Amino acid sequence: VVAAVFWVGYFNSALNPLIYAYFNRDFRAAFRKTLDSCC
Repeated sequence: VVAAVFWVGYFNSALNPLIYAYFNRDFRAAFRKTLDSCC
């Protein structure tokens, strides 16, 4: 059970940038700018 809770937490952390990028235009622009500068 503890391992499942940890995996849910990791999954949530991995999805947060995608959720914010979908719903927030300013976050999407900042995220794109960050990816452009590092990749």
